[in-house]
Amino acid sequence: MSGMDVRKASPFACRAAASRVLRCLLQPVSSTAKRMLPLVAAAMFAAFLPPSPSPAQDASGGGLHGTVTDPSGAAVPGASVEALNVVTQIRRLTQTDAEGRFAIPAIPVGTYQVTTRAQGFSAKVTSDVEVAAGKPQTLDVRLAIRSVGTEVNVQATIANIPDTDINIGPLPGKKLSDLPFSVTVLPAELIENQQATSLRELIKYMPSVQIEERGGSDVGRPQTRGFEGDVVANARFDGMNIVATTAHPMEMFDRLEVLNGLSGSLNGPAQPAGSFNFIVKRPTDVPLRQVTVKYDNQNSPSVIGDFGGKFGKDKQFGYRLVALYGDGEGFVDGSDLRRGLASLAFDWRFLKHTVAEVNFSYYAFEKMGFPGGFSFGGVNAATGERIALPEAFDASTPGYGQKWGGSELYTHTESGRVRHDFNQNWHLTAGVLNQSAERGFTTPTLALTNNAGGYRGTVSVGLAGRHEATSNIAYVNGAFATGDVKHEISAGTNGFVWRTFGASASRQIVLGTGNINTPTVFDRPDLSVPAGSSVAKSGDTVRQALSFSDTITFNDQWSALLSINHSWLSSHSFDASGNSRSTYSDNGMGYGASLMYKPVKNITVYYTYADTLEAGKSAPTTAQNPLIQNPGEILPPYRSNSHEAGIKAELSSRASFTLAGFRIERPFAYTDPADNVFKQAGTQRNFGLEIMATGDIFDDLTAYGGITLLDPRLKDTGIVATSNKWVVGAPKVQANLLLEYRLHQIPGLSLNMNWHHTGKRAANDFNTMYAAGYHTVDLGARFTTRLEERFPITWRFEVDNVGNSFYWASIFPGSTDGTGSTASAFLGPTRTFMASMQVGF
Repeated sequence: MSGMDVRKASPFACRAAASRVLRCLLQPVSSTAKRMLPLVAAAMFAAFLPPSPSPAQDASGGGLHGTVTDPSGAAVPGASVEALNVVTQIRRLTQTDAEGRFAIPAIPVGTYQVTTRAQGFSAKVTSDVEVAAGKPQTLDVRLAIRSVGTEVNVQATIANIPDTDINIGPLPGKKLSDLPFSVTVLPAELIENQQATSLRELIKYMPSVQIEERGGSDVGRPQTRGFEGDVVANARFDGMNIVATTAHPMEMFDRLEVLNGLSGSLNGPAQPAGSFNFIVKRPTDVPLRQVTVKYDNQNSPSVIGDFGGKFGKDKQFGYRLVALYGDGEGFVDGSDLRRGLASLAFDWRFLKHTVAEVNFSYYAFEKMGFPGGFSFGGVNAATGERIALPEAFDASTPGYGQKWGGSELYTHTESGRVRHDFNQNWHLTAGVLNQSAERGFTTPTLALTNNAGGYRGTVSVGLAGRHEATSNIAYVNGAFATGDVKHEISAGTNGFVWRTFGASASRQIVLGTGNINTPTVFDRPDLSVPAGSSVAKSGDTVRQALSFSDTITFNDQWSALLSINHSWLSSHSFDASGNSRSTYSDNGMGYGASLMYKPVKNITVYYTYADTLEAGKSAPTTAQNPLIQNPGEILPPYRSNSHEAGIKAELSSRASFTLAGFRIERPFAYTDPADNVFKQAGTQRNFGLEIMATGDIFDDLTAYGGITLLDPRLKDTGIVATSNKWVVGAPKVQANLLLEYRLHQIPGLSLNMNWHHTGKRAANDFNTMYAAGYHTVDLGARFTTRLEERFPITWRFEVDNVGNSFYWASIFPGSTDGTGSTASAFLGPTRTFMASMQVGF
């Protein structure tokens, strides 16, 4: 293999048919073709210029009213009724009263799609509801009890809060307001309307979330409340663990559910960094056929197709296909970003009450020429000065990245899940997922060498490594009563096997020196991997948990949630020759308890205590520390704990408010200088307050916003200078507000504004340097209409970071345990323009 280019050395290049097709599509296109892509997009825009809205569309109709009932004919109070004008996208929302009645007076004349939703029932979509001038329209709706045979997936077009039930670990579907946790949900409408392509682009909408860009923004670890996330334990597809540190395309997901804080009492061993559950798009009850052409100066031109529907007898089969292709220059001159996705979800209701779900996806992501990481915080040997983090600078300047260097990420995922209803109260869910994430890197690192901006550039070269995760879930959920007390129980198991593969040899290339004020564009070095190098297994990690929970409802005001799990943890590491280096095996219990009180129906006050395990760390060897008294010893599992109290309110139809205060502690270990024994001795303790408000302020003004106040500190680090100091990279204040306004004067037109703020962050363990806080403002517009009353067309235009702020997007230390190690930082993207046209047919 001597002399082989790392970009052509990937052993997985054409391993499967889908991989071969996408890999061929992602080969570099000519510069002429790249220049033509924006022209083609512009021509498609021009071909579908919107017709002028008809004045008749604004005429006031006679209103819409009716009654919502269950299968027995009994009234369904509190049901949400949404009427959406299929041409102008004007929307009206209301709720049913105690008798199940609803009324939407003076609704504009037109054709509407009416969607009715209520907890425990499948959504009901009524199409082609005509509202005429001066003539009241009556619509009575009978809802079906939610089951695998009646579940409906609705494709919506506007941003609002999620109306679907949320699944947190083994807990059955719950309304957000009934969960005794702080939970953030980003629905498909928000993801699509804000034109997000990656998790990095979405974290700004979640004030408690950060990404530790260890290795880069596309392979960073998502985390909440200032705690470092795990590679596998904190991220999931449809409830099953995945590799977090690879690129995931947002185009294939229906929504993202984030449980902030400690989740291990429900999900098994994990860091107290939250749980990120990506919900894959599923077949739609209403046929879906849409194509989107998009251009932006950050992610390159792209074409996305989204197709879904159901067919067969009683619609027993369903499909959802999402495909995308994009290739072009990013916001840095000479950069290149190529993306390709094929994602297929298939459902088969082979029995009346049983559905099998199968998902396949392959994502190819190649990113070259974008800025890499900057390391700082060391000591200049000549002057003795500590290297500080400079003020952020323009990330679009060539030289901070090199056009020949970057990342190549190829991820394929297969999963299957079976859902079965034994009856109305008892349900089974079981599934398995396998994911392989191949990761090749040639991104340069610029190490700052003095406080005048000097740096030394290096790049590490080796064969692409690989993460593999195989995960499983199996839960039985049921509901019953003991007298007047109701129980909702869940029992089952979940876990994963995580395998890592790395290059047996690598080499570091010194590129040269430069200065951040006038960065150097380095010539492409010899990127061949070391002769005889191979990819070998470097580690196995296994986590499995048995869990049980019971939600106990005493009366209309009081309820409690009790959870317990027993977890098994093991790991096995290997050297480059495949020889065993160390092993670990242990087990333990995790607990959780919540008390909930509803002073009125739409308000919940709660308190939750939880603790969970994560694997203990290994002591250094004598080669690393000759004085250590317990070299190589693996410590027992660490136990983190959390206290959280909050209040949730449903303010109106599909609107909510959450206020949560929390205190979380996680232990860590170090070599105690008093006796040279590696032991658990330190603690990271984070206090915080979260506020989230989501929903309609007025009929045509929607808000999605929140703020998190955080006090993250390391205690008893064993180093006086780092004890009781702020955690590196965790902001004390983070806030975001997204507003969307739908104009009456121009039906179908919506305007949006997003404001984001991240406060200052500690840039080293000693808290002697900080990264400045920053603000960004995004502005956008969306216009939806229909061509010949048949084909929906949506234009979207966004400008992110309108003021072109320069900022550090991520800062993190070499160790999260206060060792005083050097730190790394990654720049945030500059001003970004995005425009897209979406056509349905």
